[in-house]
Amino acid sequence: AGLAVLSRPMVELLFKRGQFDDYSVSVTAMALLFYSLGLVSCVLIKILVNAFYAMQDTRTPVKTATLCLGVNVILNLVFMWHLKIGGLALATTIAATVNACLLFAALSRRVGGIGSLGLKEIFLKTGIAVLVMTAVLKWCLVPLLAQALLDGSGAVGLLAAAIPGSAALYFGLCLAMKLGEARQFGRSIVRVIPGRYRRR
Repeated sequence: AGLAVLSRPMVELLFKRGQFDDYSVSVTAMALLFYSLGLVSCVLIKILVNAFYAMQDTRTPVKTATLCLGVNVILNLVFMWHLKIGGLALATTIAATVNACLLFAALSRRVGGIGSLGLKEIFLKTGIAVLVMTAVLKWCLVPLLAQALLDGSGAVGLLAAAIPGSAALYFGLCLAMKLGEARQFGRSIVRVIPGRYRRR
């Protein structure tokens, strides 16, 4: 979500100079936006494929990957003419999402009970945290970044503060909603950091 919202300011700050003009910024930011939307699906594919491998099933991941390869090729041809490199990124994201959904459905049929593992609560709470974080970035930080880029000063500091700041906001919201995974992560950090200082 952070990559999606900050795609244009990041690309403009890092690359806009010389022959890398406004058009180059726009198409590159579009590609980054669409690729960022597919990150969750790519992570899910990795996890779900390992689950099938653990059950000695290599056919299902290969079948879904082959099907989604065809989907990717078709969507590339459809989107590339209108969205350029952004269309290629969008096609990849859609194909990855289809792949993740197919693998999840197949695994649910195979083992059953996946929906009872608290996934609905996790997706609901993380979704709320993402929406709040995205709103803060979109309506508070992006206008400041746009003005800083226009003025030619301060953009680096704002962006450097935005990335850890938005991550801290997301994590804090998850903790506030008593999300178990966030609490476990927080306890792990608390245990690890003092141990490192003691070893030093």
